[in-house]
Amino acid sequence: MKTYWKQAAIFVVAGLILYGAVYCTSEVLVYKYANRNRFYGVKTADFPSYDYLILGASHALPFSFEDMDNRLEEMTDARIINLSTPGGGIVVNSLLLDYFLAAGHNTKNVIYFIQENGTRIDSKMLNYSNERLLTLLLPSCYCPTAPTRT
Repeated sequence: MKTYWKQAAIFVVAGLILYGAVYCTSEVLVYKYANRNRFYGVKTADFPSYDYLILGASHALPFSFEDMDNRLEEMTDARIINLSTPGGGIVVNSLLLDYFLAAGHNTKNVIYFIQENGTRIDSKMLNYSNERLLTLLLPSCYCPTAPTRT
């Protein structure tokens, strides 16, 4: 019976050491690569209020490469947060907008990049609630709006 408890204790200690190593490694990886996770970006956003929130698919991603956010903010004297996602559609971006507003943040303008690929977009998909106002940034059109959460 003594060897059973000894083996059980060794097993538990080894499991705890393994769990601790995996946990520490995951935390390091989160801080290293989490900048691509848009929900993490909202949670750790620097400011409660932004002048521009950028949403959309891959066409908006270059605005978050390297120091582009900082350069855009310097050029426009505005606070900008880019939550665009590669391959992200209307549902993903609507979810990100809801999460951004529910987290207590607000923005004066939402810039939404739509990729012209023949996808049918009707008004129900873009504006299914009175809280959601989106700015559409098409190749020839820019119209700012102010989304708010009531």
